[in-house]
Amino acid sequence: MSYNQASTTEYVTTTTTSSFSLNKTFVLSPPGILKLIELVVDIIIWICVGSAPLFGYSGNGGYINFAATITFVFTIILFILYFIRLMHRLPGPWILIVSYLY
Repeated sequence: MSYNQASTTEYVTTTTTSSFSLNKTFVLSPPGILKLIELVVDIIIWICVGSAPLFGYSGNGGYINFAATITFVFTIILFILYFIRLMHRLPGPWILIVSYLY
């Protein structure tokens, strides 16, 4: 008695493409416009505090520059994440986090 066994092997190849499409409608939406306005206001704050000699000698100017810098950095990060549609792909309750920040 002879037993013939045939074995077959299947290979499955999967490719994933991560395409980051730009969300051009976000720039024209109210949250996008507000983020752009916030960026412009932060830059105006830097100019005003940097050009006033009074703020350079007190601790208030340092605090104002620190607060403007932190809000500028967070706004840039959030704007980029929304603009390239990456915010909804991140794990976590981002709707709650963003609504808490703003």
